[in-house]
Amino acid sequence: MALDGLRGAAAVYVVLFHVNWQTHLSRSTFIANGFLAVDLFFVLSGFVIATVYGRRIADGLDFTRFMLRRFFRLYPLHLFVLACFLALETARAVWVGLGHPPNGPMPFAGERGLDLVAAHLFLVQGLGFNGTIGWNAPSWSISCEFAAYVAFGLLALAAASRGRGAAGHGAAPAAAPQPRDPGVGARGLMLALAALAALALYWPIAVGAFGTFSGSARCAAGFTLGACIAGLVRRPSWRRLADGVGTGGLAAAQLAVAATVLAILAFVSGPWAFAVVPLFGAALLLLVGDVGPLAVPLTTATAQFLGRISYSVYMVHVFVVIPFTFALKRLPGSGSFSPLPDGRLLMLANPAIGDVLMVVYLAVVLLVSTATYRYVEAPGRALGQRLTDGPGYRRRAAAGRQAGDATAVRALPADRLEPPVRKEALHVQ
Repeated sequence: MALDGLRGAAAVYVVLFHVNWQTHLSRSTFIANGFLAVDLFFVLSGFVIATVYGRRIADGLDFTRFMLRRFFRLYPLHLFVLACFLALETARAVWVGLGHPPNGPMPFAGERGLDLVAAHLFLVQGLGFNGTIGWNAPSWSISCEFAAYVAFGLLALAAASRGRGAAGHGAAPAAAPQPRDPGVGARGLMLALAALAALALYWPIAVGAFGTFSGSARCAAGFTLGACIAGLVRRPSWRRLADGVGTGGLAAAQLAVAATVLAILAFVSGPWAFAVVPLFGAALLLLVGDVGPLAVPLTTATAQFLGRISYSVYMVHVFVVIPFTFALKRLPGSGSFSPLPDGRLLMLANPAIGDVLMVVYLAVVLLVSTATYRYVEAPGRALGQRLTDGPGYRRRAAAGRQAGDATAVRALPADRLEPPVRKEALHVQ
């Protein structure tokens, strides 16, 4: 589907953003805005989670299942990459212990301090408790996203509980209304969430302070925007509007949104660049049907492959950049860093060599990500599915359906609690 390809493109964009040596692209505004691809991940995540799980979290059993699945989707690869960083730092400590220079900061100091390991182990490194992230820096977003999963699940449970309460005081059981859709919620709740998303999105513009826009606010804004779009897509009024626009109108809208997004990313910097985030939501809305000129390249085999391994790409690329930086420091004319206006440190080098190295780096990231997807990420997700789809869970789910009110739990087959969506669409980091 097109959204998978969009996620893959966003992952590659983040990789290019973290290339920390000089190339012909490194000083461009487009590359400097690569961090905004993370906000696209948040929007996609909110949409997918609300679409897939919004109708499924009907009681505590389903909430537990949801959280376990999300945990095993994120944590195994996160733990593996953290272990790789710890092993590398241990090797550096041994090297220094043998009397060699550290070739950088001392081992297990600063951003690689042991005091930061606990935050990563408990998946709270991006919530602002430590003042710095350290270790695998991009993992800040998955800690914020996991917090968003918890909030979403609790809101879904609250919406389901209100629906059951209303049914319990209404008509006879035969005429009792269906449970409220926790993925969409009441119209007032959707408006409130949309207002919250807008406030979080435009807060840095209002205060004029780019640095004060926290990762938690970015995640809350993007995730909420995506969840609201999921609710909008399910409304019959939206479907009628989409049918009325037709393929020609859809194509024109896709091209207009894409051109505006590219213009903002290429020419706008600072807090105003966050104006692109609502347009990410518009692009998602226009690509849901997998039709149109933008959907065609995003549904190719290459784009789908990138989407499938996008989480691995996102999680491993900073570790992979380490040997490239180490090697580049030893080339003539390289080794010193220059600060850029956006806060990045850029290693000075021959731009032509930097371009070649960037292509090689991207290829290595894709190779490593393919391996981690196959041997770490996919097995971890499969383990979560086995734990939540095993006989024990099916017995508990069946008992819950028999003991609970008929309006509390939808009559789903015990071994089929997921809607028919592609498994690759279950995560957007």
